[in-house]
Amino acid sequence: MKLIVAGFVLVFLGFMLLFLGSILQAVQVSQNATTTSSPQFAGLVLIGPIPIAFGNVPPSILSNLIIVGVIFTIIFLIIYLIMFIIGRRATKSPF
Repeated sequence: MKLIVAGFVLVFLGFMLLFLGSILQAVQVSQNATTTSSPQFAGLVLIGPIPIAFGNVPPSILSNLIIVGVIFTIIFLIIYLIMFIIGRRATKSPF
């Protein structure tokens, strides 16, 4: 029961951070409306174990995103393998 509540709290906090980030971004854009430079954006999407980096930024920033994506992928695979091994040991019968 505690894990369910913790999950809901984490999801709620995630939505709140997204909302806060979008508001802060809108305020920052409105303050910098006088500049004529093109907007820059970048993102990282993890679909399963495959990291996808995209954006309109210098290549050095995009390569850093790719490195972060690969690190997350390796961490997630290690966690998955550990959980798989633990689950397999727990389901083995002693007979």
